[in-house]
Amino acid sequence: MNNGNKRILIIDDDQDIWKSYQLVLQPDSQDETSSMSQLNALLLEEHPQENQVSWEEAPHFDLSYASQGQEGYEMVKQAFYDKNPFSIAFVDIRMPPGWDGMETATRIRKFDQNIELVIVTAYSDRSREEIARVVGTLHKLLFFRKPFDPEELMQVAVSLCDKWNTGKREDEQRRELQTILDTSPAAIFSVDQEDHVVAWNPAAEKITGFSVEDVKGKACIFREISEDSFCRTCQDQTIPQKRGPDRELTITTKNGATKIICLYVAQIALGKGEETRTICSFWDITALKAGEQALSESNQRLKEKIATNERLQKESLRLQQELYQAQKMEAIGLMAGGVAHDLNNILASIVGYPQLIRFQLPDNKQLHELALAVEEAGERAAAVVDDLLTVARGVAVVKQVADLNILVENYLASTEAKEVQKLHPEVKLSSDLNPQFLHINCSPIHVAKCLMNLVNNAAEAIDGKGEVVIETSRQEVIEDSSNSACKIQPGQYAVLRVRDNGPGISEEDQERVFEPFYTKKTMGRSGTGLGLAVVWNTSLDHNGSVTVSSTEGQGTSFTLLFPLTNEEVSQIKKIEPGLEELTGTGIIMVVDDNGRQLDLACGMLKVLGYEVIKASSGEEALQLLGDQPVDLLVLDMLMPGMNGRRTYEEAKKLYPVQKAIISSGFAADKEVQKAQELGAGNFIKKPYTLKQLGLAVRDELASSRQS
Repeated sequence: MNNGNKRILIIDDDQDIWKSYQLVLQPDSQDETSSMSQLNALLLEEHPQENQVSWEEAPHFDLSYASQGQEGYEMVKQAFYDKNPFSIAFVDIRMPPGWDGMETATRIRKFDQNIELVIVTAYSDRSREEIARVVGTLHKLLFFRKPFDPEELMQVAVSLCDKWNTGKREDEQRRELQTILDTSPAAIFSVDQEDHVVAWNPAAEKITGFSVEDVKGKACIFREISEDSFCRTCQDQTIPQKRGPDRELTITTKNGATKIICLYVAQIALGKGEETRTICSFWDITALKAGEQALSESNQRLKEKIATNERLQKESLRLQQELYQAQKMEAIGLMAGGVAHDLNNILASIVGYPQLIRFQLPDNKQLHELALAVEEAGERAAAVVDDLLTVARGVAVVKQVADLNILVENYLASTEAKEVQKLHPEVKLSSDLNPQFLHINCSPIHVAKCLMNLVNNAAEAIDGKGEVVIETSRQEVIEDSSNSACKIQPGQYAVLRVRDNGPGISEEDQERVFEPFYTKKTMGRSGTGLGLAVVWNTSLDHNGSVTVSSTEGQGTSFTLLFPLTNEEVSQIKKIEPGLEELTGTGIIMVVDDNGRQLDLACGMLKVLGYEVIKASSGEEALQLLGDQPVDLLVLDMLMPGMNGRRTYEEAKKLYPVQKAIISSGFAADKEVQKAQELGAGNFIKKPYTLKQLGLAVRDELASSRQS
């Protein structure tokens, strides 16, 4: 024993005994040899021991003395108040004339519960049981008889001081632990082997609402306040490891509130072979969970916002690309449209004059053949110009309700499809058509052109054996597809798909595949570079879309969507009238700023038997109309100064029932529509044939349309 409280109080009326204690417990205060001799003489009253103990390592105690019990009691009180208490009090049993040892020990014990009391007596007239009954307990109470052995005295002093100091440290630790328990923000409680609550700290009361009086000594409260299966089976678990740490539970507090806690359970043994205790700690994580939930929801909203932003960025990029593509196509279209208009005016003569020659020289076979060759060449050139106008989205499109399946079947039976099979005998051309009706409002000619262009391209792309499949189906579009090359409205659509198992198209080429004149073919030998541009613009003209899907080495698929309609298929009468049926009488005024086209139209009408008046502008036409009314006006739409619509509008002021037909080498645009709303009849596109012009004139003159 090196540290700690070593204060000892000697209460004895015999001061010689004081010296005996001093010789043993403070041996350095005198000569060692003489001290031991005196000690033996005083205490042992017999001869000295042969083997005396070495005191070099003996502890040095702080001794105080009192000759009477009351004096000793007051010294104990004072030392306690001075916070320098005694660890041991040796109390002689007999101390006349004052308090005896029993009364002194009793009073000291009542005042200081921690002091170690040693009752010293040389007589046995008081039993231990009697002394213990009077003092109160055998705890911290020892009996020592005179005379005593020095070593025994030393051992008693050392042991009791160690015991007092150990108890002191344990008390301090206990108070420290209790303070920690009482002030801990974590709820802590313990249960015994019978699952009865032993301890319950304030934090546990604060979280659950149950006080220590509500739970202590009773079955674990968690059986009642939690529905968790862990708590319902806890009492059946005897192995600590199976109880497990860190478990989240939902509990109902005393006032009925619901809270979420995090519970940690551990089991300790109180001693070897002794009972165990279950120590539980828990925290209220309700706010934390709410915060986690709020954070999770916030993160989810943030993710959704990020996803939305990414989607919007992609959509913005797509729209920019679409805008760029549309602007590029529009620029190319404007150029193509302008060229097409001029070419149509030229082609009108190439197609029209050979017809007049054949009509006026019926018996000259050689001239007939030459004129027919020129006419057919002109018609082929006109077909290319039609493609240019389609690219310009300015071609005059007459739409009617048709069944997409019928259009596919008609194409497969056409000479164009047979020509593909002839040129590519190793390529199988097949179809997979939807059994339902697929009615669409379309231009059958342009849908057929799309089919022809897509099939031709697919067949030409396949080197050797392969297959081209034409498929039809139905599709419901819920919202605009971000992958679609063209934006379309939600609704029901007919799907036309042409797919092949050829080499595919590279990603770089897919971005430009619909551009006019962009082609990987040999220009002039296998196409004009307008085929897919026609497909693109046809889909847009029909309020649909076209997409391409291709993987190099695996093939390509083009998909067109056309809005479905509930209307019935148009019944078109295909009766080709002869020229003799197109002749007629009446006065017709032809208005066109192109001299050759003006002469050609007048020549055709004269051949058909009509009287013709020519006008090279709208202004001239109005002047002539002021002098002479006519039965019909044939008006070119695009003229410098007053166009066809304005000319007709002014003519109506002169003759409210004036009849007219409109022609143009370009487009049936808004001006054409306005003229027709005013009362004008059919629109015929240049270059037109003798039959086309004659049929339009005959139908309009015969119509009962009221202007």
